[in-house]
Formats: sequence, C-alpha cells, structure tokens
Amino acid sequence: MKIRSKSIAYLFNIYHLLLQNGVTDGLAKHFNSPANETVFYTTFKTTLNKNQEISDAEKSKLLSEAELAIKEYVQPGMKAIKDYLEQEYLKNTRNDIGISTLKGGMEFYRQCIR
Repeated sequence: MKIRSKSIAYLFNIYHLLLQNGVTDGLAKHFNSPANETVFYTTFKTTLNKNQEISDAEKSKLLSEAELAIKEYVQPGMKAIKDYLEQEYLKNTRNDIGISTLKGGMEFYRQCIR
C-alpha cells in the first residue's frame, strides 16, 4: 500500500508534452478573435435571445456589458494562462509517456497488477 500512496503523488506531476499539445492553440483562439466572436459571447447571446422575458433594450445592454467583460477580463486571462503554459509549465513536462518513465514507475505498475 505504501507504494500506491507514494505513486499518487506522482500523478500530479506526470503530464507529458504530448498530452499538452494543442492546449495553447486552443487558448489563443479565445483572445485572438474579437470579443463578440468568442464562444463566450456567442453562447451568452444565444441563451439570452431565447429568453422572452427580457426586453430587447435590456438584451442589448447585457450584450454590450458581456462584450466589454470578455475584452477586459476573459481575454487577458486566457492570454495570461497561455503565456504561463508556454513560459513555465510546458518546459517542465516530460517528453516520455507512461508512468514507467518515472522514478519507481515500473514498481508502480507491478503494484497495480497485484
């Protein structure tokens, strides 16, 4: 049992580069587009337009506020996450796949099949 609980700690530090491929590109699409073309805005707009209890004037106001919030908060946040991943996180990921590539990895596998 000791090896299993020790190996659980490894699980939080084993992400490999292959698993992360595409993550930063996915983030970039959220801040490289105009705010009113992001999935955040379009989803909000679609949902808002289905609500018939809100006036058109109020919907327009809410959409303007949403666009501004996305532009000022969401998009810079997405860029900050992308920058962090590229500058800090990805350079610390492994190139190899599988727990066997970690220290004690083969022992972990042996424990799992017992």
